[in-house]
Amino acid sequence: MKKIKNIIELKEIIDKSQSIVLVNKTKLGLSNLHMIEEEYNQANKTSLKKFLSKQFFYNQPKIFFENYKKYIFGNNFLFNFDYLKKLEKQGKLKNIIDLNIDGIFTLKGFNNVIQLYGDIHKNYCIKCHKEFSLNYIKEYIGTVRCDLCNGLVKPNVTLPNEIILKSLLEKALFAIEKADLLLMLETPINNYPISNFIISSKKTLLITDKRTSKDIYLDYIYYADVLETLAKLNKKEVRK
Repeated sequence: MKKIKNIIELKEIIDKSQSIVLVNKTKLGLSNLHMIEEEYNQANKTSLKKFLSKQFFYNQPKIFFENYKKYIFGNNFLFNFDYLKKLEKQGKLKNIIDLNIDGIFTLKGFNNVIQLYGDIHKNYCIKCHKEFSLNYIKEYIGTVRCDLCNGLVKPNVTLPNEIILKSLLEKALFAIEKADLLLMLETPINNYPISNFIISSKKTLLITDKRTSKDIYLDYIYYADVLETLAKLNKKEVRK
């Protein structure tokens, strides 16, 4: 592992790359339900994952949707996309593997986005498969049901106790194998399937403000705030 000393060195590594796959897990986005904080309520030690699980969706949907709505609509996120847009326009940014579920990269018009854990903007009836918008979920009072057949409306996200779609995982690995740089933003490298991504990549670069014992398995690492770093990289004249 090589620790990158400054923003100029970081920019040089990215500039030399011709085929980049970005893995996004920034904390300002809406985390997938597998990686959310375990402790939801410090008073009673209740795990939010439990309420958002597959079992609660099918067996206690009222409680599921109460907690799902609090989580989805109780989080605000902010992201600076200018530098990444520039990389895509240059033809360098080939794919984005988003570990968050807010679908923000798709909404901002990026191409080739792989929503590994799904997208909160996509919802469907489990009986008749009619599709519904995020706004439908937001405005519906109580357990969200289909306006056509009264079936449960399921968010198209991977719930705790569900597995990632094999087709999406294979698509992500295929993109990584072709790239010359795996650029990761605040990505927990000790979590599955990130460890598989690292093994399949030619070169890895992580930007994060957290240090872990697993950092030694990366090629490059830059310890800094992700949003501040992207803003600096986007400037015409990059200084240390």
